[in-house]
Amino acid sequence: MQNKWLIADYHKQHEMSVEQDKFEDMFLYIQSAESAVRGFAGSGNPRFMAGYPSFIDSIRSNFRQLQKFQDLDHSSIDPVLFSTMGQLVKDKIVFTGQVKLLCEKNDFAAAISLISTERGLLLTDSILTVHQAANDLMLHSLGQSKRTFNFENNKYYNIAYWGIITSLLFIAVVVFLLSREIKRVQRISKEMVLQKEHLGITLKSIGEGLITTGNDGNIIYMNPAAEHLTGWTNREAKYKPLQIVYDVIHEETGLPFENIVNKILQNGRRVELQNHTILRSKNGVNRVINNGGSPLMDLEGTVLGAVLIFNDITDRKKNEEKVKKAVERYEILSRATSDTIWDWDIIQDTILYNDNITQMFGYQKGEIENGSSWWKNNLHPDDYENISVVLDETFKNMSQTIQFEYRYRCADHSYKNILDRAYVAYNAGGAPVRMIGAMQDITKEKEHERHIAIAITDAQEKERRELGMELHDNVNQLLGATLLYMGVAIKSGNVGKEENKILKNCVDYINEAINELRNLSHRLTPYSKEEVSLKNIIEILIEPIQKANLFEIDLHVDTFENDVVDSDMQTNLYRIVQEQLTNILKHAHATEVKIFVRLTKEAIKLNIADNGKGFDMLTLQDGIGLENIKTRAEMFSGKCEIKSSPGNGCELMVELPLKTVRLKSSEKMLLTPNLS
Repeated sequence: MQNKWLIADYHKQHEMSVEQDKFEDMFLYIQSAESAVRGFAGSGNPRFMAGYPSFIDSIRSNFRQLQKFQDLDHSSIDPVLFSTMGQLVKDKIVFTGQVKLLCEKNDFAAAISLISTERGLLLTDSILTVHQAANDLMLHSLGQSKRTFNFENNKYYNIAYWGIITSLLFIAVVVFLLSREIKRVQRISKEMVLQKEHLGITLKSIGEGLITTGNDGNIIYMNPAAEHLTGWTNREAKYKPLQIVYDVIHEETGLPFENIVNKILQNGRRVELQNHTILRSKNGVNRVINNGGSPLMDLEGTVLGAVLIFNDITDRKKNEEKVKKAVERYEILSRATSDTIWDWDIIQDTILYNDNITQMFGYQKGEIENGSSWWKNNLHPDDYENISVVLDETFKNMSQTIQFEYRYRCADHSYKNILDRAYVAYNAGGAPVRMIGAMQDITKEKEHERHIAIAITDAQEKERRELGMELHDNVNQLLGATLLYMGVAIKSGNVGKEENKILKNCVDYINEAINELRNLSHRLTPYSKEEVSLKNIIEILIEPIQKANLFEIDLHVDTFENDVVDSDMQTNLYRIVQEQLTNILKHAHATEVKIFVRLTKEAIKLNIADNGKGFDMLTLQDGIGLENIKTRAEMFSGKCEIKSSPGNGCELMVELPLKTVRLKSSEKMLLTPNLS
């Protein structure tokens, strides 16, 4: 029985020793977690938090082991005290998590304030008190167990066998407990050494300069980055006042800054970054820096010193100056030209414009969107497809320059003619990433071109009218007089039979010439003083073709009054029909031609289609005829479209808006095109 009791007592002492180890480990990890968040809050460096997650996991793991001792009723800690300790541990984990969250939001001042609150200090003190009480209980229980063990052993001292066994067991317990304690101390010491080494490596590897001071403001430590920036070694600077080593002046005034560490020590809170700071190093090099600092506190919140962090931003400052000068040059260029300068980030799909866009198109800055969709939505619908094709071809061929014309909607819903020139940048994979261009308003130039085209057309029409009148009034009259005299000669009977026959043939030829001249006169001057409809003059135009049976013509012309479609526009349509029929006669080899003229509320539309051999649109080169047709359409702010393919004939579509006011060559006015 004595042997069984000794063995049971040995196991009990072993469990008590294990419980004490777990309790001490948990308290050590609580202190480590608190030190981590205090270091993060005090220095602003997140590397202090490298071991924080493992500290929290270890706290929870050790607490679960202690809970098992409680559940098995093997614990030497009072259940009420253990419950209090458990709640304090949970509160401490939540509290350190709150400090960590504030630090991650860069609100270090709030984090330090939270640590220094009554709640933070009370929580730390309570854990220390409970730890001491629980530790006393465990030590008391372990001592009581040993005293009981000794008492029982002395009771049976006269039995040598049991005495030897008891002594051996006692020695084994003592050796075991000592070995456990030695291992625990060694493990804790090793962890502290590792933490110290990790912290040292971290401080040496960071790119920012770091200086720590005592509460007297003298330097305790400088990392290698701080040595490089100040020109002082850590050994040289140690225990020297900060202002001797850390010599800073204002970038603009050249006056010394107030000692930042003194401000930290006086206020006990983090000092935000100071701008325009120049650090003068020991070797005479001046550097522009950013700097800031925080207090170093112990667990009770007492300020022990300060940590100062600073980094060299000289190169960044120079780059900022370069960017500033580039922006200034850009602004000067923008003010020097009336063009709208734009910059399209294709990847992000954002477009930036200079201020000229408000003057060019009348938009307020708040109405201008920075996406490409706003630019596309303001393109004239008739130009959108063409611009899309041009951009696609440019990107496909990786062309670096591009130029195109289009109509762009203004704030008042009118349209301006724009000449756009741009440069395209591509990435290494050949994808377009950026376009920079200038929008030039060429509305007046376009109007001037139309004005010139109208003047030329008016001159041509005037020349045709004069030529037609000359043929009709003079040449036809001469031919008519000739017919009269020849008729007199035939009726006189003074000519022979052969001569009479010759005269009659001459009369026939002269009549035919008169008819041809009349037709030619009508073609040159389709409208005379008489009221003649567009349909009538087109019928006169196609009559010779139908008589010659060159191809069948299906003609349909809507009926309208001349005040709806003025004579100038009708003449223009007639000339387009005349030009296209000439093209069909020369090139199409068609057997059928359809001519339709339709009137809508907004426009008059002309459509001419043939079933000829057609042609390839990609290889089409505009001749004089097609160029004339396009020019005539543009004169009236209209549009012209041609569709064709080999073997499928050709279709010409012309649309002229009715609200266009056309200038005559004698009028000094501007065109007012309707492009809506």
